[in-house]
Amino acid sequence: MSYIFFGVLAAITCIYIYKKAPIPDNKFLVFVFLGSVVIRCYFAVLLSQLAYMYNADHTGFISGDDRLYSLTALEILRSIKEGTYVYRILWFGMNLYTYVLTVFYWVFGFKLIASKFINCYIGAIIPIAAYFIATRFFNDRFVAKIVSVICALYPSLIFWSTHNLKEPLIILSVSIGIYILLKIFSRELRIWDIGILILYSFMIINLQPMYIYQIGIILLTVFFFYSTKPVRIAGSLLLAVLFLFIFWKGNFFAKFIFFANRHQWHMAISDIAGYYMYPLDFIKGVASGRFSFLPFILLYLKGLLYFLFSPFPWQIKSLYQFFALPQILVWYTLFILFIIGFTKSFKDNFKQNLIIFIFLFMGISLWAFMEGNIGAAFRHRDHFAVIIFMYAGLGIKYFLDYLKQLKEES
Repeated sequence: MSYIFFGVLAAITCIYIYKKAPIPDNKFLVFVFLGSVVIRCYFAVLLSQLAYMYNADHTGFISGDDRLYSLTALEILRSIKEGTYVYRILWFGMNLYTYVLTVFYWVFGFKLIASKFINCYIGAIIPIAAYFIATRFFNDRFVAKIVSVICALYPSLIFWSTHNLKEPLIILSVSIGIYILLKIFSRELRIWDIGILILYSFMIINLQPMYIYQIGIILLTVFFFYSTKPVRIAGSLLLAVLFLFIFWKGNFFAKFIFFANRHQWHMAISDIAGYYMYPLDFIKGVASGRFSFLPFILLYLKGLLYFLFSPFPWQIKSLYQFFALPQILVWYTLFILFIIGFTKSFKDNFKQNLIIFIFLFMGISLWAFMEGNIGAAFRHRDHFAVIIFMYAGLGIKYFLDYLKQLKEES
């Protein structure tokens, strides 16, 4: 019954894509969606069967986190039936996706492989969402098609879809945030979009509470795009005063550093892939009221490099990292193309690109300060994959145009 449900859902989605997509690209997008679904479902079944065959407990859980989310959903379901359930928003392994999984188990029973198809479907929607976002922002269907193919075939995005993890839903949620921003830029917000904003806010808070800043950026963008110039000036001054009061008067930086230090320490000691970046003398200095700006910047840059580019090819420590090496090399290439695409786009459309850059920069910076595990960094940076790939797609177009120009000149 569960497989029939997903088959019907996929068919309905294909019809919707075919009708809503631009006519020259609608068949292409249906193919991308179906291909994405098939690839993800195939690997979900394959990896689950391999895990069942070779794991000592023969459960079929692909990883520890896959086990955690699945068993947490079962525990929620058990407590609901017993009348002992208590809603908790912040709990390791507990988030919106866990509740989606709980509903699935409630309706269809505990079918582990079938439950992976939830993320297979969500993962297949991401390339389609990326296409519409890139089309709206760049007004270029060729770039949008490149972005959708990258999202469909990028190995780690496929891999997360084979697990019971929150990553595919977070990536889709961040994409929804970018879609809302694009609607604001063009002053096309409608009642329906307000509903999407409310849904997006609920999803973000229940998936990754640290991403609540995204809601603030969206609301500020609404204010600045829909208000008059005098109101914008007054609002900017008020915001600046509020910023100074919260960040300086409330010792925000000191509190954040201690929180980030504690969080990273627990992640750094979890396994051989951990890394730690806060020296003891720096923490003691903050505790005694001495804040050294230059060491702080150097710490940030170190965290940024680890979050964006680890595992480094020269620091491979495990078999998993070795298998990730080909994707890392592809990621480095895409990141260079991202810089090219962003630079070109920034010159053409300063205001909109600045807001998206802030949206991206704040999220990456938070992880740069708090991440402490290479495997977690590898997974968490994919939360921003659609934004990175969007500009990388534009970079690819500029690169192809450059090669075409060289060929014509020769």
